[in-house]
Amino acid sequence: MDFLDMFHVPDTEEGKRDIKWIEKAHIVMWLLKDMSWVNHWRWVGMAAILPTLGLAIKIAYDSRHSMADFVHDVAVCCWISANITWMLGEFFVNDETRPIAKVFFYLGAVVILSYYAYAGSKRLLHAHRLRHQVPQAQESLGGRSDAGARPGDSDADAALGQVQR
Repeated sequence: MDFLDMFHVPDTEEGKRDIKWIEKAHIVMWLLKDMSWVNHWRWVGMAAILPTLGLAIKIAYDSRHSMADFVHDVAVCCWISANITWMLGEFFVNDETRPIAKVFFYLGAVVILSYYAYAGSKRLLHAHRLRHQVPQAQESLGGRSDAGARPGDSDADAALGQVQR
């Protein structure tokens, strides 16, 4: 068994349990890193950097098939990178790395906000297309605007109800 094989997560129920184990290990390492930072345990904090960031990158890589999960996991990688930069600055250079840490924080925010802007616009576009299908839906219903409608539904909502059901 190759060293990297132990980090492979198969697409099975067992694989889902394995990724949960990796996520839990990641949280433990993240907490250890932050606890070391707060307590000013320089070498413990330094030792926790690679496993914390490495597991975060592994989780993001494994989630690449789901855009929503991947984007959030990349933002977590940015956040951890910011924390690491800030921590190292406080440990070794009189907190002079905070401006660099801000870049990682902002990058994570841009990743998340871009995703939600894209997903929101895609959802609005889809709803707009459904609304324009109303005349076609009414024609397919034989001109009856009340087919499948509930009391109080507009014609557009009735057609949307037919399309969504």
